[in-house]
Amino acid sequence: YYMFGYSSDFNGDISSWNTTTVTNMEAMFLDAAAFNQDLTGWCVSNISSEPSSFSSSSPLSDADKPAWGTCTYFISTWELTSADLTFELPLKDYANITIDWGDGTSTAHTDGNFPTHTYGSSATFTITVAVNDAAKDIGEMYLNGHASATLIRTITNWGEGKWESFNAAFS
Repeated sequence: YYMFGYSSDFNGDISSWNTTTVTNMEAMFLDAAAFNQDLTGWCVSNISSEPSSFSSSSPLSDADKPAWGTCTYFISTWELTSADLTFELPLKDYANITIDWGDGTSTAHTDGNFPTHTYGSSATFTITVAVNDAAKDIGEMYLNGHASATLIRTITNWGEGKWESFNAAFS
């Protein structure tokens, strides 16, 4: 509510903000004279339509606003200890995905193999997967018997990806 409203200078990149639980963005950029960043990646499934005065009198274009009432990403959290800093996401057989590893790093993957990432410290990380191909092929989750199976904490959004199978994925 008026978070950046009436700001004359702010134009920072906040596209990576986790907005999955936000329920009110009324007048967030009202009369924010400089703000024109891309917010199309925001997960705003809790806000069904554009809030009142969201960006009135600001240069933010409709093309750069979130898709209200949607969340296109697969979002999950994983708790890593110092023994788990080289992490393998148990997802494979995808076509073209981009992973935000939750530590400021994003990587693209097109080989269909388990993506890996090395973290600098232990913590709970929110990992966001965007599906980039037209068919929205996100592949399959292979938690059954996978080393990362004990690290998953939540799945907060399944996203728009078309999952191939969940057969024995969590058994």
